[in-house]
Amino acid sequence: MQQQNNIEDYLYFLKYRNNLTQFIIQNCSYSKNKRRLNRINFNENQLLSLLKEHTEISLYIERIK
Repeated sequence: MQQQNNIEDYLYFLKYRNNLTQFIIQNCSYSKNKRRLNRINFNENQLLSLLKEHTEISLYIERIK
């Protein structure tokens, strides 16, 4: 039972990390002076907190493995 929960957690957080990575890439890969349709402008603190969350998720995934 515990192993099944770990597998479900692993798959959930792996998908979440991948989605977060795509979100960061899509919203941060273009310069601010270009037109960006449906994109979010992050300030430095917001981007730092997203990267911190990404790192914490990655560490958690490694512990579950």
